[in-house]
Amino acid sequence: MAIVETERQDQVMVIRMNRPERLNALGQELRSLLAEAWCEFRDSDQLEVAVFTGTGRAFCAGEDMKESLQRGAPGRGNKEPPIRSWTAR
Repeated sequence: MAIVETERQDQVMVIRMNRPERLNALGQELRSLLAEAWCEFRDSDQLEVAVFTGTGRAFCAGEDMKESLQRGAPGRGNKEPPIRSWTAR
């Protein structure tokens, strides 16, 4: 079972997150595969519309906190530091 499924019909591409057991939570593998799918859409001369959806009862639960805690980086999609931090004035 692929965790990102794509379908093409004419000028439409459907990108579907397929981790219903985790409510389509964003882990590293899912993020990477979504990036590949979106690059495919961006680079195509034939595609005009993308439909982004999720399998199961939730579109997306957000960050996969279970995976983040196992990685030791809760709340971060990757291990890179934030590009810019905000300071209250």
